[in-house]
Amino acid sequence: MSQHGLSQHHKINKMTNTFNRVLVAIDGTSQDCHLMKYIWFLLNQFDFKAIHFIHILPGSDTHKVVKGKEDFFLEHQAVLKKHTCQHLAKEIQPFFDYKKSLKVTLEVFSGAPQYLIESIAKKQKVDLLILGKKRLSHGSGVIARRIAQRIDASVL
Repeated sequence: MSQHGLSQHHKINKMTNTFNRVLVAIDGTSQDCHLMKYIWFLLNQFDFKAIHFIHILPGSDTHKVVKGKEDFFLEHQAVLKKHTCQHLAKEIQPFFDYKKSLKVTLEVFSGAPQYLIESIAKKQKVDLLILGKKRLSHGSGVIARRIAQRIDASVL
């Protein structure tokens, strides 16, 4: 059996186990509501221990910040992250309030989504990564495919 075949078999077997660490990338659009309902369904099928939500704000070129305005830029980024986190927490909370044993966390980052999601998934050693899907367009799903190829976790 090829190494590729073993890898596929490994991922299929993982699906039958409990998912201890689940990472969910959300984007703050109306698609998040559909994603929450899907996660809620999965939560009733599998015994998740923890769900960590992440939202990634578009990256900014800090090297393009006007000299002398770096502090203003960093302060603005911090305020934006804080407000985004508060808004998303209100959206997420109703779906998971009932399950007190589940640890639910949320973080907001800024930067390149592919590299941040990949890095966070590896660092947290997640068992399952859940990404939303947009309407089909040219290049749709490229980031998700690249991440799925590079991490050792099941990806939905």
